[in-house]
Amino acid sequence: MNLLEQLMSQGLAWLYRVTGDYALAIILLTVAIRALLAPLYMYQMKSMKRMQELQPKVKELQEKYKSEPEKFQQEMVNLYREHRVNPFSGCLPLLIQMPFLWAIFRVLYNFEYVDLQGNPITPTLFGTSIVLNQPDVWYRLPLLSGLVTFVQSWLSMPSNTADPNARMMTYFMPVLITWFTTKYPAGLALYWLVTTLVGLVQQAIYPGFPALQPKKEAAAK
Repeated sequence: MNLLEQLMSQGLAWLYRVTGDYALAIILLTVAIRALLAPLYMYQMKSMKRMQELQPKVKELQEKYKSEPEKFQQEMVNLYREHRVNPFSGCLPLLIQMPFLWAIFRVLYNFEYVDLQGNPITPTLFGTSIVLNQPDVWYRLPLLSGLVTFVQSWLSMPSNTADPNARMMTYFMPVLITWFTTKYPAGLALYWLVTTLVGLVQQAIYPGFPALQPKKEAAAK
């Protein structure tokens, strides 16, 4: 177990001692991780938004230099330099976040749930039949995780996009997440559900939902 995993494991145990409930401890730990990574998320979103704003100009260059790929690449470099945009700036925050995501996955997958006296217990989701250290056999958390993933994907996609790959991912990712969370302890499904919901709140604050932007513009007119 590396240092990051140890810190998260100790944090989860401390939150349990404070709250007396492992489900609530997982929720609070998830929110704390999202809050810690919020500056990176904001930087990543700003970079992505600036790239999206340049897409019309990129398409113009593609049309203008479609028979001159080398010239197109040079003009792209000039475009990014003129607008002070680094096309790879959105990747660095994502790479920094990956160790945190892997660490929380490892912690929740291997965590030993014990009571305040150190005795092993069967942790449940607020007294329901969902056991946090076992897969949810009725697929309740996995289905909810897939649903909120779909909502996030749909809201993040511009309503006028014609990219078939983007539309395919809108449906593929929720199915993948649903399948994934049926194979692992329900605590991981709870983490994914909460982190996606927090992500929706963050996106609502900034930069907003591309799928709703045309409606907002129309309403403003």
